[in-house]
Amino acid sequence: MASGTATGPVLTLINKRIRNLRKKLNRITQLEDSIARGRSIIKNKEQEELLKSKPAIIGAVDELEKFRQPLSVAVEKEISLALQRRQATASEPPALAVDDLLSLIYFGSMFDVKSESEFEIMMLTSKHERKACLVYDRLADDDAAAFLRQRDLDLISMMSSLLVSSPVDSRISHQHALQRCIDHAKLWLSKSEQRIVSNRNVTYAGVREKLTKIMASDYFKEAPQKEAPAVQVEGSVTQQLGIPGMASGTATGPVLTLINKRFRKLRRKLNRIAQLEDSIALGRSNIKTKEQEELLKSKPAIIGGSVELKKFCQSLSVAVEKEISLALQRRQAMVDDLLSLIYFGSLFDMKSESELESMMRTRKNKRDCCLAYDRVADDDAADFLEERDLDLIAMMSSLLISGSLAPTTTHQQALQRCIDHAKLWLSKSEQRIDSNSNVTYADVREKLTKVMASDYFKEAPDEQKDQQEAENSIEIPVHEEPIEPQTEDNKEQQVHRRPF
Repeated sequence: MASGTATGPVLTLINKRIRNLRKKLNRITQLEDSIARGRSIIKNKEQEELLKSKPAIIGAVDELEKFRQPLSVAVEKEISLALQRRQATASEPPALAVDDLLSLIYFGSMFDVKSESEFEIMMLTSKHERKACLVYDRLADDDAAAFLRQRDLDLISMMSSLLVSSPVDSRISHQHALQRCIDHAKLWLSKSEQRIVSNRNVTYAGVREKLTKIMASDYFKEAPQKEAPAVQVEGSVTQQLGIPGMASGTATGPVLTLINKRFRKLRRKLNRIAQLEDSIALGRSNIKTKEQEELLKSKPAIIGGSVELKKFCQSLSVAVEKEISLALQRRQAMVDDLLSLIYFGSLFDMKSESELESMMRTRKNKRDCCLAYDRVADDDAADFLEERDLDLIAMMSSLLISGSLAPTTTHQQALQRCIDHAKLWLSKSEQRIDSNSNVTYADVREKLTKVMASDYFKEAPDEQKDQQEAENSIEIPVHEEPIEPQTEDNKEQQVHRRPF
């Protein structure tokens, strides 16, 4: 991702300084023109000093202009190093945060096997959430043409699934399938106008508009009014989490290196001028070449450039810190952005009974296959992956993409909790996932790392089959008719309702 230094605090600072210097030059030019035409004379010492400063100001502008491009490169390096330091100290998301998160969610979703009753409750909840979302939208918007519709929620759910799963009948390897998920994520994050499916006029940016509208509505911000059932979920976390910051360490970074290099070059020029002036003053030498003449004439400009560079650098460190801070915020915004899509995509995901049965059979097969590959590749029985390890990966994934809403918890708060879990996962935290368990985020990461290092991840299910098959299998679901919630008393009590 581009760091955004082209319009950041550092470039803003240097451009502002150049503009101020050019204003001075314009004043000098106007004064010189006025004097040359006899319209004015030097009236005071201030004007006299202003005219004398012209070579120094020209040198200062020239110096800053030359400094701008290499400074931009140095700031990019500074940001890159800052991100690496955050990764090394496990206090901020690593550079490959998006790939990292999608890897967890991809395998977590694939290994997530649920009972029929659990899926029945999930589907009932999804129905209620979809209807609540649409009703909130109609209460807030008077323009019927702009109303959200069932198809919009289908598109959000479909887009989410493209980021975290491969088509059921895909014959490509998990490695290729995961890369395809990452490619979709990049297009989503870039707000691409590209079509999601070649034969449908639906773009990534178009779906993003629908999600943005939902997240700006009261449906996202308000808590439910009816109490949700108390469901015990293994691995649930009740405490609020936070990630500490750290100093960026720019004191010895690329920017300071660039500044010191530039000052050394200017000092060398000034030393050459001083030596030449001394030699001429002592009668040991005279001006022999045009180069020496130009060098002596450049002294005021070089001094002016050095003085201006020194002033500029006094403000530069603060600007670089702001630049790094903004880069880190943009990186975290990418994570938040993806999790927002996947959170609501999962929330609105509707499947038929036959689709659910097929999905569970596939997931069970994937789990068995993963464990079989592990036993073939590893001779140490004590190190074998177990069913519980796959359960932990699935549980960790669910914490990143879904919130078990308490009676007073909004979707906004539930999503923030998902983001908090994501931060701890990305930081490879040794913190317990749940206070009642000894399992840490780092422990689960070790299990996932082992899965992704195995042939299970790299090999295709069958011999190579045209990869275009997977692309062609993408279908946009349709729910044209309004989905009404079921009302049987024995089911209604289990389903979380929101006001509508």
